[in-house]
Amino acid sequence: IATVMFGFVGSAQDKNFVSFFSSKEFNQLSNKFSIKNTDIDTKNYASLSHESKLYKIYRVSVTVQGNKNFITFFTDNDGKNYALSYENIDFSKNISQHFDEYGNLYAIFDVIKSDTNYNFKIREAFNPTTFGGQANYRVDCISKTYRTLKNACQADDFCDMMCDLNPSCLPMLAAWAATYCATR
Repeated sequence: IATVMFGFVGSAQDKNFVSFFSSKEFNQLSNKFSIKNTDIDTKNYASLSHESKLYKIYRVSVTVQGNKNFITFFTDNDGKNYALSYENIDFSKNISQHFDEYGNLYAIFDVIKSDTNYNFKIREAFNPTTFGGQANYRVDCISKTYRTLKNACQADDFCDMMCDLNPSCLPMLAAWAATYCATR
């Protein structure tokens, strides 16, 4: 399993990036979490080409009530639909929660501050269908795929060590699970 790092480079001319903010998925997310367009840093975002080279995965910061959160999203059908994950970080409680656009909770991470950065450690992963509300049809696939990726990484000493050293490892495994399920 490869650990993926995003570099903060982007182009405002990227059609799929721009069209995400008028998509039904973003509208659902912004209504659920009270996100305004002015809360999003669309000038500095991260993008990564998927290994298939057919699409990019984007990560953009969102500042809501003074907290910096993130949306990770992509489209594999040229902007007709998007898959996303909303990372809500609460430093006062030292947790990060990952949601879909309907507000279904996928995972809770403990946020541990070190001298130079923040580390994320999985506390609990959920199957969001147990919470009720509108279900995302990818829920079961994402939950199973995330657990498989996490267990595989923990079973490999090198991957486990690298994941411990990289604070974005477990959130990226969750994003890869969402990516995998949206493309199947």
